[in-house]
Amino acid sequence: MGLEEAILQEVREQGIEQGIEQNKRTVIIRSHEKDMPITDIAEITEMTVEEVEQIMAINTGGNPLHLSAMAAGVELPALLQLIQ
Repeated sequence: MGLEEAILQEVREQGIEQGIEQNKRTVIIRSHEKDMPITDIAEITEMTVEEVEQIMAINTGGNPLHLSAMAAGVELPALLQLIQ
């Protein structure tokens, strides 16, 4: 394999990895929009709850308190009642 072929192979592999990561982010955001529990999203995407929360916070501007409550199974209305 020549140098050009090796470079092209590396670029392809990086592109594939980037595509997989982008797909995971899309699955996380769409699953969250469907009110799927964060723990389930983490299991499906083979990521930790913390990683899922980070992606959700970055991509949705999510409130970390809200995301942590969701991970604990507390929905937003219940969380707001607790805060008030």
